[in-house]
Amino acid sequence: MIEDFFPTILEMAGVTDYETVQTVDGHSFVDVIKNPGIQRDRTTIWHFPNRWGESQDKNEGYGAYSAILKGDYHLIYFWENQERRLYNIREDVGEQNNLANQSAYAQTLTELSEELTDSLIAFDAQRPTQNGEYVAWPKDAVYVETVEIGDPVTITDAIFKFSDETNKYYYSIQDNKGSDMAGPFYWTLGNHNDYKAIQVSNENKTAGNEKETQLFYFTRGTSNKSFHIYTYTGRSVDFVNGATRDSWNGGNLTPDGTYRYLQYDTESSGEFQVIKADATDYFGIAYNDGTLMNNRGTANGSAANMKWVINTYSGNSVSDSGSRYKFTLVESYEPTAIENILNEKPLYSYTKAELANAEGIRVYGLDGRYIADIMGVAPGVYLIMKDGKASKIFLK
Repeated sequence: MIEDFFPTILEMAGVTDYETVQTVDGHSFVDVIKNPGIQRDRTTIWHFPNRWGESQDKNEGYGAYSAILKGDYHLIYFWENQERRLYNIREDVGEQNNLANQSAYAQTLTELSEELTDSLIAFDAQRPTQNGEYVAWPKDAVYVETVEIGDPVTITDAIFKFSDETNKYYYSIQDNKGSDMAGPFYWTLGNHNDYKAIQVSNENKTAGNEKETQLFYFTRGTSNKSFHIYTYTGRSVDFVNGATRDSWNGGNLTPDGTYRYLQYDTESSGEFQVIKADATDYFGIAYNDGTLMNNRGTANGSAANMKWVINTYSGNSVSDSGSRYKFTLVESYEPTAIENILNEKPLYSYTKAELANAEGIRVYGLDGRYIADIMGVAPGVYLIMKDGKASKIFLK
């Protein structure tokens, strides 16, 4: 590499008595010139913890990064987003196939990350900071996706948690409109031309008996950038056709046209994406075809906001306060260990005689009460404890 030329030229010139301001990183390759058959086992490390200008292109290898080349493998660590890339340069000299996310190379990734980290620490290398905090070393990297405004983002717990059959996380969806526009507005279950429409209200109804109208939960979609929306009571949400108008007429809507908008209690659950917006902690919400959701008409004030539905809006974008939303966790339900067992389907069924003669098994009622006389209980669902593990069974 280029650092090797300096010590090589000095050796070729016979210069041995010299001083340098910096440590000489390179190694002379005069011996390789004299004998091209020489094989070297050399580990090389690069470290550039700063920027080279605002026009840099990270994909070309610029920016704040560190790298290690050992054997056939080249690991690059980008400090900006803690991304690691791993390439086999013998098989992929153009570095087109990133191996970092392939399980077969997990050990190689870990070993090179640890060696790169240990080397940087040993050299007391400078480390970049973000928001006043040091960025993690390569071995402790937590990849932070960098996307442009308007692009779908990977959904993490920092945005919202996914729900499943047993764990539920209920969120309010609030837009970014300020008090000067009678905002903020919350997604709310409503009615529009006899359609069950998701509309908006500037009243926060996320507590008490009204929470069912403003709380939603989300499940995973077909990728880590997609999700499904459900109402508090589990009714599906989709972006489907309904009767409405496409322009403002004082809130007096008439069903003289058919347009898509968000509705609940639909036959299917639509798939949506979270879109990067230009405001911290706020995101756009787009249908899987890229259509961006927007609070139509909320700029007209609180008197008009319930006259409109979430729909596309001429010129809307994630820089518009009615097209970017915040997900706020209001309520959650995570079953206890015993509740998880009770939620399981009975895996086995036993007769009373089978359990009475079984060794190492204790039987409990669903209230946790130990049952000594198995033959005297009624048929039904019970808990059994074996080897320190509880299971649900059906007792015949």
